[in-house]
Amino acid sequence: MQNRKNKKFCNSFFNADFALKGRLIYLVSFVFILSIAIPVEVKAQCDNSLKREAYKSIESGTYLRDFRISLPGGRAKNPPTDEKNIILNKGSRYRFSIASDPLLEAIPVIRIYDSSTEYITVDNGTMSVHFDFVCNKTQVYYVSVSFKNARDGCCILMLGLMESK
Repeated sequence: MQNRKNKKFCNSFFNADFALKGRLIYLVSFVFILSIAIPVEVKAQCDNSLKREAYKSIESGTYLRDFRISLPGGRAKNPPTDEKNIILNKGSRYRFSIASDPLLEAIPVIRIYDSSTEYITVDNGTMSVHFDFVCNKTQVYYVSVSFKNARDGCCILMLGLMESK
């Protein structure tokens, strides 16, 4: 009698052990197949190194603020755009500095305009851009940033107040 109980126990133990191993093998293979089937997308980050790079061109002036801009890819005819509103004062010279993430290879395009006039569009084909804007009228201006060819992109847009010439 004792022998039969031991056999039943051993058989049930081995069956449970094999069932557990079978489930574990199934789970591991499922995770492996899932990891191959779903592509992992590595995104670059707009981090402090981009801020430091953008700051280099305005360090001779007064830092005012910065914007972190991250845009998904889109259609080239109508690329995704991030628009910021800023108030600029008449007679002041502002420096806009843009540092784009080199891992994404997206080239920033910057426009400054108001409700009736486009003042400047900068598309010089480089990852980092800086330019000065002399304000002739105190008002709200719109600054829009997109990326050339509607690519995924990430950049820091920094604004500084420079000495008037």
